[in-house]
Amino acid sequence: MKRVSLLISIFFFFSTLVAQYDVDLKKYDFKEIPSLSEKEDARYKKEGVVALYYNRILDYRYENDKIDLWECYHITVKVYSSDALADYHKFYLPTIKDEDIIECKGRYIDKDGIVTQLSKNDLVEREEDEKKKKILVFQTVDTNGIFDYFYIVRKTNIIENGTYYIPGFISVKKAEFMVVLPEYLKAEFSVYNGLLPVVDTLFESRKKRYAYTYVENSPKITSEAVSFPDAHEPRIEYVIAYNYSRNGMRINTINNVKDNLFSNIAMLEKAEISALKKYASNIPVEKNMNELERIRTIENYLKKEIQYVSINNSQFYDITSILNNKYANTIGLTKIYYYLFNRYKINHTLVLTTNKTLKTFDKHFNGSNFMHEILFYFPTLDMYLSPDYMRLRVGLTPSVMTGQDGLFLETITVGKVTSFLPGFNKIVALPMEVSGDSIDVCLKLNMEKKNISGNLTRILTGYYAVGLQSNFDDMEKEDKDEIIDHYLSLGTESINVDEVNVKNASIEDILIKPFVMNAVVTDYYLPEFKENEIIIPVGVFIGRQSEFKQENQRLLPVERKFKSHYYRCIKIEIPQGYDCNDFQYLNMEVFDAEQAENANAMFRSQVRKEGNHIIITCFEYYNQLYYPVESYKSYQSVVNAAAAFNKCKLNFYKK
Repeated sequence: MKRVSLLISIFFFFSTLVAQYDVDLKKYDFKEIPSLSEKEDARYKKEGVVALYYNRILDYRYENDKIDLWECYHITVKVYSSDALADYHKFYLPTIKDEDIIECKGRYIDKDGIVTQLSKNDLVEREEDEKKKKILVFQTVDTNGIFDYFYIVRKTNIIENGTYYIPGFISVKKAEFMVVLPEYLKAEFSVYNGLLPVVDTLFESRKKRYAYTYVENSPKITSEAVSFPDAHEPRIEYVIAYNYSRNGMRINTINNVKDNLFSNIAMLEKAEISALKKYASNIPVEKNMNELERIRTIENYLKKEIQYVSINNSQFYDITSILNNKYANTIGLTKIYYYLFNRYKINHTLVLTTNKTLKTFDKHFNGSNFMHEILFYFPTLDMYLSPDYMRLRVGLTPSVMTGQDGLFLETITVGKVTSFLPGFNKIVALPMEVSGDSIDVCLKLNMEKKNISGNLTRILTGYYAVGLQSNFDDMEKEDKDEIIDHYLSLGTESINVDEVNVKNASIEDILIKPFVMNAVVTDYYLPEFKENEIIIPVGVFIGRQSEFKQENQRLLPVERKFKSHYYRCIKIEIPQGYDCNDFQYLNMEVFDAEQAENANAMFRSQVRKEGNHIIITCFEYYNQLYYPVESYKSYQSVVNAAAAFNKCKLNFYKK
């Protein structure tokens, strides 16, 4: 009897799987609309919109002795607000030829249950953002309705790996993801942020393999201050790992990545080598230059001569075409740098990594999914160079890659064979001392004109300077004036800025010289003149600080792109006949730890009297990129201490 019950259970289990995996995109259609409880409906109404259902299917179809890849995208949303209505009454298809649209449908169900349907024949073509887009549009709509859309398209390229996100910008009642493969292909998967492990099932009778995962009640990921919300969305990474029609060997591995990269950038044709040799003769590298000077010379030359394009086309990685047309993609630029660094005997290692604001590098995933960005690392200098971040220079690692792991590829030669030796390592963030924002201001009250004025110097370094230094020369005068005024008026509209002087504003100054701004500043509205007292809001002169507000429960960790520091020195002359003694309350010290020696973030203000001057110094630093969600308040306390100082005042009393 027990054996019979077990067989029935097994039969029921596999019957359920068969039903779940009974997918044929030729017959795909709308599904039953998921229902909401009153409690769920009330909660989602506050958010303005909810995805009742979300589905992605990748179907690798073996037909007529070849593989076609069909993709299904399906989303069902209920909209409560006018803003959501504006977003979801239109459904965009990917940029694709008409013949590759297998199916496309939409339906709108109003609050009374009346259904309006659209089909592929109702697609309209509109130009938005200078691009032609195919759209399904419902014209008569209202809130509390449901929009249900799906499309099935034929992909023009057969991808062998991919990254798919479940939307985090809205709550999702249920989301599913499936990959359908011929029986002789098998994929490997990793799931992140709440998705269930992938179930991989082979149905021999169908000669197909189904890989499936899902998530239920996925919450909306609120965009919180100092965080990377995209990196916390539920996500699937997959790679086609085996092709059993050939053999049982693992394919699309990290070793394949490093071998393919070496072949693409290092194994050049004779004509390419000859063209690069001639090109190199124009680069002003001198024999007496040290390694860093050679790197800077090469980088400055290339980033002036060649423009970067994000297009995967042979003309942008073919050396002859690049040198003739002066346009290159990442691989094309990497080929040139690799050749030049070898030619000038510059010790370097290639690094492959990914953008940390989108996902954290996973060194355990055996595929190329986390290797979208290329860096050169110089071990003797402990510096990085990005070949395709055209506004950066050596030593300033793209901030979206700092603190990430990466695949480091060292060039080695054994006998007559040269190749890459792979290994994982951390792309260490630059020290906080590299990126700074300093203000030095000397102020004096004018008792006749009732104003306060003085000389102000603001100095930016590292990541704070690069945006200005890399673009300043190309700006119109009006734009330059507006930006400088923004920095020197300290976020206060009443401060007038005159006699401006700017130094080190060239792209060649990046990480060599600080970006320096000097001016005379005057303000008639900040000082408050009373009969026996003058009040000066000195906190204004550290620059406007953003308060770290967190009204609801914090859900995401604190994630910074880079480490940094801030320094402020405010020197104010005490007016003749006045004195200032009650300034001790301006002395404060806030750390992110109980003990100062363990701190990774700090705000400190110190005030003293020297002769007839009051001198205020503030120092603030952030030496840690990541705080778990349970520790965010320690980070918040430092940020808010600086914001609180913005409100501080000095009182001068008549003697």
